[in-house]
Amino acid sequence: TAQRLSAFVENGGILVTTYLTGYVNETDLCFLGGFPGPLRELLGVRIEEIDALPAYRTVSVTATADHRLGLSGTWTARDICELLHAESAEVLATYAGEFYAGMPAVTRKATGRGVAYHLAARLGHDFHSLFAATLLRDAGITLPFAAPLPTGVTAQTRTAADGRRWLFLMNFNETAVTVAGAGGAWRDVESSAAMPATIELPACAARIYSAPATNQKNTTP
Repeated sequence: TAQRLSAFVENGGILVTTYLTGYVNETDLCFLGGFPGPLRELLGVRIEEIDALPAYRTVSVTATADHRLGLSGTWTARDICELLHAESAEVLATYAGEFYAGMPAVTRKATGRGVAYHLAARLGHDFHSLFAATLLRDAGITLPFAAPLPTGVTAQTRTAADGRRWLFLMNFNETAVTVAGAGGAWRDVESSAAMPATIELPACAARIYSAPATNQKNTTP
């Protein structure tokens, strides 16, 4: 698995790992020689230990200045915080409290044509939303919708062999939602109607749209 992940990043993939990654093998035996085991070189970090926080305690995580990704802000970590050392990775954010204040909390390491990120703490939705948007922007990926999707709704694009694009819009909620349409050349594959400015999605419903070939990248927001 570690070899396949390394090849994925080497060939241009974006890998994001989290706390507790690379601790045990397929039979739940801990890796010897330090964590994250066989991913240590790929991630460029060495995990010293892990701290389990009680429910009433949190730790602030603050972005470092002038790093490659341009991520900025302060967020709250809870439950699990790894104590790690950046060996060959760039530090994007550090802990701002507890006895591990100043230690890396978010790291980045470029390998080949790709990059691997490690999130050492359990952070909230505010961080993950910003982090995902920043990764997409850094990778040059354009989202199929200008406005944020409602919670519980996903939009994924795929490109066929002939270059045509397909957009799968799915509502995983048990209630209906309204989605701001992407417009452009997207057309409903069932009715052939152009995508409206406002899409009404019933509970647990899906819509499939198609568009002519372009040079846009596949997206899975």
